[in-house]
Amino acid sequence: MSDLCPNCGAALTGPYCAQCGQQRIDEHEYSLGHFLHHAFHDLTHLDAKVLGSLIPLIVKPGKATIDYIEGRRGRYLRPLQTFIILNVVFFFGASRLGIMTFHTDMYLKYAKVSSVLYAWHADTLIEEKAREEGKSTAEIAPHLDEKIEHTKRSVLLAMVPLFAFFVMLVEWRSHRTYIEHLIFSIHFYCFWLVLMLFLWLPARLFQMHGENGLLIIMLAGTVTYLTVALRRVYARSWWQIGGAVALSFVVLMLIRLFRDLVFLVAVKTL
Repeated sequence: MSDLCPNCGAALTGPYCAQCGQQRIDEHEYSLGHFLHHAFHDLTHLDAKVLGSLIPLIVKPGKATIDYIEGRRGRYLRPLQTFIILNVVFFFGASRLGIMTFHTDMYLKYAKVSSVLYAWHADTLIEEKAREEGKSTAEIAPHLDEKIEHTKRSVLLAMVPLFAFFVMLVEWRSHRTYIEHLIFSIHFYCFWLVLMLFLWLPARLFQMHGENGLLIIMLAGTVTYLTVALRRVYARSWWQIGGAVALSFVVLMLIRLFRDLVFLVAVKTL
């Protein structure tokens, strides 16, 4: 094998390249046994990191955040990696369990009692889009439903930095950077996605249907998580529960904003 790194071209003086960190390659790399060994190691190592990232989110709120901020990162996936994995798992499960299901008929019914982002009525926007397309509302509804389903994932991602802004306002005395607040927010939303999936069964048992049925239990879980996480990450005292309650109501506001933004983005990009 060459004494030059195949990745960056630097001279190799040991088992790893001093410039880019790539391991020296030899003929043994291409044996079946070596390949299977690495495949097994990679799979089990990934599983360990996934579990090592998820379990603290549920049983030790704030631990993954403070560990990551203080440099103890070896056991965890990156925060955004964890969020993306949970985002995919959540929406895969949610579409089959009936969690957070938005559709055209829901928005048309919703338009009779409220408006979208306090300004536009959903029925008016749908009718305008139908006229633009030269179709009826019934004809564009299936296409709009499909667009709404795909839009939810990206809009949820946009909610995270917005929540981080509110965390920064509540914890302004902590003197932490926005990125540190963002890491806290990513981990909170990871917990929130897990919470929504886990609450589906009790919500169904107690006949608490749909998004509103989950709201009360979800709010209690949110306050509990934030109370413990804020104490662990921002060194809050137990009696300073006001910050957790304030952020929990921010979450409720963002749920409404999320629902409205999903519709607006979907209908405008249809």
